[in-house]
Amino acid sequence: MEIATIDLSVTIALIALFYTIREIKRSNNIIVKVKECSSGGTQSIYENNTQMFFFLKIMIQNKGVNLYCPKMSLSFRHEKGGTFNLPLKQKKQADFQVDTFSKGMITSFHFKTYELDKGELDFLNQLSDTRKQNTCLCLYSQNYLAKEFWINSFTDRLKQKWNQLSSKVSFTRKKGKNWEGMDIVKHYQLPTFQTLGDKIKLFIQCCSEQSLDKNQKDG
Repeated sequence: MEIATIDLSVTIALIALFYTIREIKRSNNIIVKVKECSSGGTQSIYENNTQMFFFLKIMIQNKGVNLYCPKMSLSFRHEKGGTFNLPLKQKKQADFQVDTFSKGMITSFHFKTYELDKGELDFLNQLSDTRKQNTCLCLYSQNYLAKEFWINSFTDRLKQKWNQLSSKVSFTRKKGKNWEGMDIVKHYQLPTFQTLGDKIKLFIQCCSEQSLDKNQKDG
C-alpha cells in the first residue's frame, strides 16, 4: 500500500513538473495558433452596399509571450524573382486597434474584395502556385517578423487530405426511441483540422474572377 502511494505521488509530481515546464516555455516563447481560416463569398446589409463580395479571414490566438501592434501580410515569391507582400486588414475590437496582443487573446485579419483596388487584385493574381512560390502568412510585432504560417506545407496538405476523408465518412448510432416510437439516430463524423492552403487558393481564384470583371467594366 505504501509503495502504491509513493508511485502515485511520483506520478502526480511528474505531471505537475511537465505542465510547469510547458507553461514556462509558453511564457518565454512566441506561440501563436490559427484558430480559424475561412474564405468564400458572402453578402451583408452592413457592407459593400449589400452587394456580394469574397473574403479571406484568419483568426489567431496568442498562447505565448505578449506581442505588440500585431500586423499580418501575405508573402510570396514572384515567378520572375523578388518577394511580394500584401498587408491584411485587422478587425477592430470595440472600435480600436489591438495594440497589445496578450497571452490568451484572439484577433483576426482579413481580405475583402470590395476593399481591394485593381492594383491589389492584380497583385494577388501573380500568385499561381502557393507551394512553388513559397507562400506564407507573416505575423509582425512592432514591425518585426514574429511568426510565419507556411501555406500548403507538408502538414497542411496532410490535414487537407484528412478533411476530405472526414467529409466522406460518417457514422450513425441509434439512441433509443422518441415519444412517437420513432428511432432517435445520432450522426457522428470524423474531426477536422484548420487548414490554410485550400482556403487561400479559393480566395485567389475569387480574386481572379473579380479582377476579370473589373477589367471588363473598365474596358
